[in-house]
Amino acid sequence: MDVGEATFVHHLVKTAPPLIVWNGQLHQDALRRVRITNEEVLAAIRREGQGSLDDIDAVVLETDAKLSVIPSNRAGDRSAYGELADRREGT
Repeated sequence: MDVGEATFVHHLVKTAPPLIVWNGQLHQDALRRVRITNEEVLAAIRREGQGSLDDIDAVVLETDAKLSVIPSNRAGDRSAYGELADRREGT
């Protein structure tokens, strides 16, 4: 791992996990910030057996660099989102 990669990983570990998708909408600013492409997110959604962004409540880039995909029909009260939901309420 080079210095740039180490700095990037350190930044991911020290910050709250970014929301990549919220209420079926890709957040381009978050994608750019964490250097993930639309295709990588869409692939993660497909791996979860989902075929439509409209059916996705959230995609979160976790601190282990894995994408958590939460379908709308499994989001429940969003209590597992912790402060993530608070940051996006009203958007």
